Amino acid sequence: MLRRAATGALDLVGWWTQARAATKPPRRSVTVTLLADDAATPVMRWRFEGACPVALTYSPLNAQSPDLLYETVALAFRTVAITGAD
Repeated sequence: MLRRAATGALDLVGWWTQARAATKPPRRSVTVTLLADDAATPVMRWRFEGACPVALTYSPLNAQSPDLLYETVALAFRTVAITGAD
């Protein structure tokens, strides 16, 4: 499961919509990079091959709360490679 603050980007919902409508869902390579405290230095990387979204959810929408809106995508994938930053 991958979670990010919602920014208005429609890439995840577009991919999710394509996957739900397709007989053979579109698969992608997805790379996740963990950054150090300076938000610039890579620490670790995960590369998911043959990834496809299986669920897309959002945190509660509450206009009276100062909380961020998060979108979460659950992925099915064929393989994963984990590496240290290089």
